[in-house]
Amino acid sequence: MKELKKIGLPLVFAIVALGFCITCIGVWVYKGKSAKWVARKMKLGAAIIALTGVSTGCPVISCYDIEPTDYILIDSLNYEDYSITADLPADSMITGHIKNCLHNKYGFEILTIDSSVVQEGSLQPEDGNFNDYNEKFSLKLDPSIENGNYVMDFFTIDPDTEKTGPILTQIKLNVK
Repeated sequence: MKELKKIGLPLVFAIVALGFCITCIGVWVYKGKSAKWVARKMKLGAAIIALTGVSTGCPVISCYDIEPTDYILIDSLNYEDYSITADLPADSMITGHIKNCLHNKYGFEILTIDSSVVQEGSLQPEDGNFNDYNEKFSLKLDPSIENGNYVMDFFTIDPDTEKTGPILTQIKLNVK
Protein backbone atom coordinates (compact mmCIF):
# COMPACT_ATOMS: atom_id res chain seq x y z
CA MET A 1 0.00 0.00 0.00
CA LYS A 2 2.84 2.38 0.82
CA GLU A 3 4.49 1.65 -2.54
CA LEU A 4 1.25 2.50 -4.32
CA LYS A 5 1.11 5.80 -2.44
CA LYS A 6 4.79 6.55 -3.18
CA ILE A 7 4.43 5.91 -6.91
CA GLY A 8 0.73 6.41 -7.65
CA LEU A 9 0.11 9.74 -5.98
CA PRO A 10 2.98 11.59 -7.72
CA LEU A 11 1.93 10.05 -11.03
CA VAL A 12 -1.68 11.19 -10.60
CA PHE A 13 -0.45 14.61 -9.47
CA ALA A 14 1.75 14.90 -12.59
CA ILE A 15 -1.15 13.96 -14.89
CA VAL A 16 -3.49 16.46 -13.23
CA ALA A 17 -0.78 19.16 -13.34
CA LEU A 18 -0.23 18.48 -17.06
CA GLY A 19 -3.99 18.73 -17.64
CA PHE A 20 -4.03 21.98 -15.68
CA CYS A 21 -1.23 23.41 -17.87
CA ILE A 22 -3.08 22.41 -21.07
CA THR A 23 -6.28 23.93 -19.70
CA CYS A 24 -4.43 27.16 -18.85
CA ILE A 25 -3.29 27.34 -22.48
CA GLY A 26 -6.92 26.81 -23.57
CA VAL A 27 -8.09 29.63 -21.30
CA TRP A 28 -5.31 31.85 -22.70
CA VAL A 29 -6.19 31.01 -26.34
CA TYR A 30 -9.85 31.94 -25.76
CA LYS A 31 -8.78 34.95 -23.67
CA GLY A 32 -10.84 33.73 -20.70
CA LYS A 33 -14.15 34.09 -22.56
CA SER A 34 -14.88 30.35 -22.82
CA ALA A 35 -16.77 29.22 -19.73
CA LYS A 36 -15.98 25.60 -20.60
CA TRP A 37 -12.20 26.12 -20.38
CA VAL A 38 -12.46 28.25 -17.22
CA ALA A 39 -14.64 25.57 -15.56
CA ARG A 40 -12.10 22.87 -16.47
CA LYS A 41 -9.29 25.00 -15.02
CA MET A 42 -11.23 25.48 -11.77
CA LYS A 43 -11.95 21.74 -11.44
CA LEU A 44 -8.33 20.75 -12.09
CA GLY A 45 -7.11 23.43 -9.67
CA ALA A 46 -9.43 22.02 -7.01
CA ALA A 47 -8.13 18.51 -7.76
CA ILE A 48 -4.54 19.71 -7.28
CA ILE A 49 -5.46 21.24 -3.92
CA ALA A 50 -7.23 18.03 -2.86
CA LEU A 51 -4.26 15.88 -3.92
CA THR A 52 -1.91 18.14 -2.00
CA GLY A 53 -4.05 17.72 1.11
CA VAL A 54 -4.15 13.93 0.73
CA SER A 55 -0.40 13.69 0.18
CA THR A 56 0.47 15.66 3.33
CA GLY A 57 -1.83 13.61 5.58
CA CYS A 58 -4.23 14.88 8.18
CA PRO A 59 -2.57 17.42 10.44
CA VAL A 60 -3.60 17.48 14.08
CA ILE A 61 -3.99 21.24 14.11
CA SER A 62 -4.86 23.49 11.20
CA CYS A 63 -4.90 27.24 11.14
CA TYR A 64 -8.67 27.17 11.79
CA ASP A 65 -8.59 24.87 14.83
CA ILE A 66 -7.95 26.02 18.36
CA GLU A 67 -4.86 24.37 19.75
CA PRO A 68 -5.73 21.81 22.43
CA THR A 69 -4.70 22.60 25.99
CA ASP A 70 -2.99 20.16 28.36
CA TYR A 71 -2.24 17.81 25.46
CA ILE A 72 -0.37 14.80 26.89
CA LEU A 73 2.07 12.88 24.70
CA ILE A 74 3.77 9.71 25.95
CA ASP A 75 7.24 8.92 24.55
CA SER A 76 6.80 5.12 24.51
CA LEU A 77 3.23 5.13 23.17
CA ASN A 78 2.33 2.60 20.48
CA TYR A 79 0.05 4.64 18.20
CA GLU A 80 -1.41 1.59 16.46
CA ASP A 81 -3.42 0.49 19.51
CA TYR A 82 -2.81 3.54 21.74
CA SER A 83 -1.03 1.54 24.41
CA ILE A 84 2.15 1.40 26.47
CA THR A 85 3.95 -1.87 27.19
CA ALA A 86 5.98 -2.03 30.40
CA ASP A 87 8.25 -4.94 31.30
CA LEU A 88 8.34 -4.57 35.09
CA PRO A 89 10.43 -4.14 37.17
CA ALA A 90 13.14 -3.15 34.66
CA ASP A 91 10.93 -0.85 32.54
CA SER A 92 9.17 1.12 35.29
CA MET A 93 9.72 4.75 34.16
CA ILE A 94 7.26 6.37 31.74
CA THR A 95 8.19 9.72 30.22
CA GLY A 96 6.36 12.20 28.05
CA HIS A 97 5.46 15.84 27.72
CA ILE A 98 2.44 18.08 28.02
CA LYS A 99 1.86 20.68 25.33
CA ASN A 100 0.11 23.95 26.09
CA CYS A 101 0.23 23.49 29.88
CA LEU A 102 -2.46 25.48 31.65
CA HIS A 103 -2.34 23.81 35.06
CA ASN A 104 0.25 23.47 37.81
CA LYS A 105 -0.40 19.88 38.79
CA TYR A 106 -1.25 16.71 36.89
CA GLY A 107 -1.98 13.21 38.07
CA PHE A 108 -2.49 9.67 36.85
CA GLU A 109 -4.35 6.52 37.83
CA ILE A 110 -3.80 2.95 36.76
CA LEU A 111 -7.03 0.99 36.82
CA THR A 112 -7.93 -2.65 36.27
CA ILE A 113 -10.56 -3.51 33.68
CA ASP A 114 -13.21 -3.46 36.46
CA SER A 115 -12.05 0.07 37.52
CA SER A 116 -10.17 -0.88 40.69
CA VAL A 117 -7.29 1.54 41.34
CA VAL A 118 -3.90 -0.21 41.20
CA GLN A 119 -1.72 2.89 41.42
CA GLU A 120 -2.25 6.63 41.53
CA GLY A 121 0.07 9.57 41.79
CA SER A 122 1.29 12.87 40.42
CA LEU A 123 3.27 13.50 37.27
CA GLN A 124 6.72 14.86 38.07
CA PRO A 125 7.83 17.78 35.87
CA GLU A 126 11.44 17.54 34.69
CA ASP A 127 12.26 21.10 35.74
CA GLY A 128 10.24 21.04 38.98
CA ASN A 129 7.22 23.09 37.82
CA PHE A 130 4.55 22.87 35.15
CA ASN A 131 5.01 26.47 34.05
CA ASP A 132 6.15 26.35 30.41
CA TYR A 133 4.28 25.81 27.16
CA ASN A 134 5.85 22.37 26.64
CA GLU A 135 6.72 20.50 29.84
CA LYS A 136 8.49 17.15 30.06
CA PHE A 137 7.37 14.80 32.82
CA SER A 138 8.02 11.34 34.21
CA LEU A 139 6.20 8.86 36.37
CA LYS A 140 7.38 5.69 38.05
CA LEU A 141 5.28 2.55 37.83
CA ASP A 142 4.98 0.44 40.96
CA PRO A 143 7.17 -2.62 40.22
CA SER A 144 4.74 -4.83 42.13
CA ILE A 145 1.94 -4.35 39.58
CA GLU A 146 0.93 -7.80 38.35
CA ASN A 147 1.15 -8.78 34.69
CA GLY A 148 -1.97 -7.90 32.75
CA ASN A 149 -3.89 -5.21 30.92
CA TYR A 150 -4.79 -1.94 32.61
CA VAL A 151 -6.17 1.49 31.79
CA MET A 152 -4.12 4.57 32.58
CA ASP A 153 -5.90 7.91 33.04
CA PHE A 154 -4.20 11.31 33.04
CA PHE A 155 -5.94 14.33 34.56
CA THR A 156 -5.40 17.74 36.14
CA ILE A 157 -5.34 18.25 39.90
CA ASP A 158 -6.55 21.43 41.59
CA PRO A 159 -3.61 22.44 43.83
CA ASP A 160 -5.91 24.08 46.42
CA THR A 161 -8.54 21.36 46.88
CA GLU A 162 -6.58 18.35 45.52
CA LYS A 163 -9.69 17.42 43.49
CA THR A 164 -9.09 15.77 40.15
CA GLY A 165 -10.26 17.39 36.96
CA PRO A 166 -11.58 15.72 33.83
CA ILE A 167 -9.61 12.93 32.18
CA LEU A 168 -7.22 14.45 29.62
CA THR A 169 -5.96 11.20 28.12
CA GLN A 170 -6.76 7.53 28.57
CA ILE A 171 -4.20 4.92 27.47
CA LYS A 172 -4.00 1.14 27.64
CA LEU A 173 -1.15 -0.19 29.77
CA ASN A 174 0.18 -3.70 29.17
CA VAL A 175 2.37 -4.99 31.99
CA LYS A 176 4.61 -7.96 31.27
